Amino acid sequence: MDKNGAVGEILEKGQQVGDSVKSSAKAQVQNIASDVVGQMGRQESSPDQGSQANQQKQQQDNTQFIKDLYGVSENGSVQNQDPQSDMAIRQQRELEDKKKLEELRQKLHKEKYYDPLVNPQRQPEETTAQKLEREEHEEEKEKMEDLQEEKKKAPIAVSRAQTKAEIKSGIAG
Repeated sequence: MDKNGAVGEILEKGQQVGDSVKSSAKAQVQNIASDVVGQMGRQESSPDQGSQANQQKQQQDNTQFIKDLYGVSENGSVQNQDPQSDMAIRQQRELEDKKKLEELRQKLHKEKYYDPLVNPQRQPEETTAQKLEREEHEEEKEKMEDLQEEKKKAPIAVSRAQTKAEIKSGIAG
């Protein structure tokens, strides 16, 4: 097969695909535009009629739609200003947001870290019942420790004789 012929076929198919994509995209844009105009409550005339009056009405509807989008709002200000002022407003908002964020960060740091570190919260005083319970638990712990110490003080021979029956000697025994 000829290389030039294969390349030509590929280019031709690519062109056909490009044309089909272009036509489908154009149809989609027209469908979306008609849907938008329909949602705005305006009647869209079909371009198939081709009359001059319908084309003028459609042109007026389009210009009115564009004026509604980009025209003067109810309070008298222009809705869409120049891009530089939009950028300036956006930058100003970003600066304000950064300042608010920094203030919140400092406030949180002060509340959660600095204040508890510098001025620690005092624990409430124990009631007498709580004190008695705590003292009883401490006494029980001391008694348990004393018993354990006494067991450790016993001679090895005595402790082995006491536990001789409990130990399983196994095969070596």
